[in-house]
Amino acid sequence: FIESLAMSAPLEVSRISSDTEKETIIIYANRAVQTYEEFMIQITYRGVAVLDGNGLYEHWDPKFSKTLDSNEPFILVSNNFPAGARFWFPCFDDPDKNSR
Repeated sequence: FIESLAMSAPLEVSRISSDTEKETIIIYANRAVQTYEEFMIQITYRGVAVLDGNGLYEHWDPKFSKTLDSNEPFILVSNNFPAGARFWFPCFDDPDKNSR
């Protein structure tokens, strides 16, 4: 879903391509985007929190539960530094390749 925030012609997705090696997607629009034109892109995705310590993950903490039991509560913890954000939402978070 793409919504143009300006009063120009509607902006619609005409094609989406992905590159798993570069971990990127390219969104093609039905028209050229103007310099300084503002628009909103909404991407829906889903995943599963796991216990591996990357990105957004499940964590058991004895402060919340006395035993490590599947019926006891886990908490969700995020580990985004230095490059963990990519494990729970689409982004380019390589600290060595930032924009300048």
